[in-house]
Amino acid sequence: MNSYSEKSLLTQPDAPPASAAPLTLWQKIAFGMGDFGGNLFWTTTNLYLLYYYTDVLKINPAIAGLIYLVSMFWDGFADPVMGVIASRTRTRWGRYRPYLIWAAIPTGLTYILLFYPLTPGTTSAVWFAFIFHTLFRTTFTVLGIPYGSLMATLTADSRERSELAAARMVFATLGALFVAALTLPLVAKFGGNDRQLGFLLVAAGYAVAGSAMFMLTAAFTRERVADPHEVIFRWRDIWHLLKRNTAFQRLALAITLFSIGSTIATKTLVYVFKYNYEAPEKVSTGLGVYILMVSVFTLVWMWAGKKFSKRQAWIAGASVNIVSWAALWLIAPTTTGGLIGLLAIAGVGAAAIPVTFWAMIPDTVEYSEVTTRIRAEGFWFGMIALTQKVALGVGVGFVGLSLDWIGYVAEVKQSADTLHGLIRVMAFPPVILGVLSVVVIAKYPIDHAYHARLVDIIARRRVKKAAT
Repeated sequence: MNSYSEKSLLTQPDAPPASAAPLTLWQKIAFGMGDFGGNLFWTTTNLYLLYYYTDVLKINPAIAGLIYLVSMFWDGFADPVMGVIASRTRTRWGRYRPYLIWAAIPTGLTYILLFYPLTPGTTSAVWFAFIFHTLFRTTFTVLGIPYGSLMATLTADSRERSELAAARMVFATLGALFVAALTLPLVAKFGGNDRQLGFLLVAAGYAVAGSAMFMLTAAFTRERVADPHEVIFRWRDIWHLLKRNTAFQRLALAITLFSIGSTIATKTLVYVFKYNYEAPEKVSTGLGVYILMVSVFTLVWMWAGKKFSKRQAWIAGASVNIVSWAALWLIAPTTTGGLIGLLAIAGVGAAAIPVTFWAMIPDTVEYSEVTTRIRAEGFWFGMIALTQKVALGVGVGFVGLSLDWIGYVAEVKQSADTLHGLIRVMAFPPVILGVLSVVVIAKYPIDHAYHARLVDIIARRRVKKAAT
């Protein structure tokens, strides 16, 4: 088996990436629509589920964080398993698209169960919350991993992948913005004083819309990057693939670090608005502004990634994000306007991470294929999803434990020490972890020229196989 060092790859002759005809605008839109649906599920659980557990179901914050942590760890370790299953799937409709149809409705149904009315403050509420959470994470894995893997089969062109990532992020941020801005007002409108009923009805609406979006993506996309002579992924190949893909190793570590910090900040934000500023009605505004900035600046960072490199765009965006959280700690704005202003700056920087990250992952698939001769999109997207889920679980678990440590008690006026503790929890981790992510991603090896050589090597191998 041949191997390719980074040095030898860079000495290969330049060649344009081998691909089918360029993707149409509609194909890019159809792919992005799936992430609008995904964010109806993801953003609601990411922003509001911990709050729902602590302030609606009256679950102890440490236990609520533990529910989240255990469920996300289960979810994370199920991701690469699902990735392997999807990579080995062969149907006349492709290997990934069928799952977008098969798993869409079960995901919607288990999502509704997350907000099934339970008796607050009881042991049964804790157990049912854990069971329903685990069920939802399992079905969402069966849906989400094939959706993410689909991107690597739509085009082999690195710049087109940046455009796909941008389309995905535009729709993702629109979905996230919708959830952030409207969820709590809709809960109040439909539930009145019964917040459980409000959350249940809103979840039902999101479930129908989210499931439909994934089905539309399946209907209007086609898997085009395929090798009829490819080596089928085997379970025993896992360690070999992980060991050889150093590009993936760096990307996974960088996104894990950044995601933990971002999760801690956004999860704590709801409590900071409610208790530090006594303005719970501003939660939707603050989150909406943050996500709006992510949406607006996604195209800017996509341009920067195409003009320079995805690595450089990541470093620049993360640096802006780090400065905003550091300012929250150092300046400690006394008004909600000041806090929202810092959130806007944080959103400008944060926009760079997902648009570069999702465009980088398919490139690591080709990196792995060159170094191992095995193409396994599902496995790599499953592994990267594992890192994200673990990061989310660790971040939420940290927030839950931190709330307990600083003396937080739901629905009462907090002490001065607790209020100071909330600001520390919100600002300090994203600064430290953001800096570490920049250090790690600075050594990420793949740029546009490097990726073009990877694709050329793969194309020449396929021609050789076809001729024998």
